[in-house]
Amino acid sequence: MTRLREYISQGKSHDAVLAAFVTDMGSEMLMSPPDTGFNRLAWLLPYAFGAAGLATIVLTARRWSRPSTAAAGGADVTLDPALDARLDDELRDLD
Repeated sequence: MTRLREYISQGKSHDAVLAAFVTDMGSEMLMSPPDTGFNRLAWLLPYAFGAAGLATIVLTARRWSRPSTAAAGGADVTLDPALDARLDDELRDLD
C-alpha cells in the first residue's frame, strides 16, 4: 500500500501507476489480460464462439420447426406396385 501512496504523491496517472505495478510484479497481478496485441484474441474468441453457437442453435431450430416437403404432401412419391401389394398382404395378415 505504501508503493501506491508513493506513486500517487509523485503525481502519476492511473495508467502510469498500473504500468509501474506491472513492471514491478509482472502482468500476473492484473485481474484480466490487457486488451492489446495477442491478448485481444483472448477477449474476442469467447464472443465469437458464443455467436457461432447461437447461430447454430437458431438455424437448427428453424430447420426442425419447418415441416418437410414430403410430410406436407409436396413431394410426388411413387411406390413400387410389388412392394405396395406385399405391404397390403402383411397388414391383412395382422388382422
